[in-house]
Amino acid sequence: MNAACRHRKFNDPVKDPDWWSGVGPRWRLPLQWATVDLMYAVVILREWAQVTTRERVQIIVITGGLFAGYGLSWVYGFGMEATLYWLLPSRIAVTWLGTPVVPLLKLS
Repeated sequence: MNAACRHRKFNDPVKDPDWWSGVGPRWRLPLQWATVDLMYAVVILREWAQVTTRERVQIIVITGGLFAGYGLSWVYGFGMEATLYWLLPSRIAVTWLGTPVVPLLKLS
């Protein structure tokens, strides 16, 4: 999803993926911050018909390569290392990036 498409949905509670980071019960927010990239995936899949063919190919190739690389790491005996040195740090980074720096939109 290109930047222009994303900015058209700015501050829309349903269509803006960034809204996910600050809305919800306080206990659930850290989980939402850790999965903000997955919310972008949900939005992209909802609007798959509007994604260009070039972007579709990029999404499929990159996602497939990541899943294949992670799966192969387990096949070749490096699954624990891939989890500890690749998957876990990426989740920590996404959590940090997903944490809002402005006051939360709505706390329940």
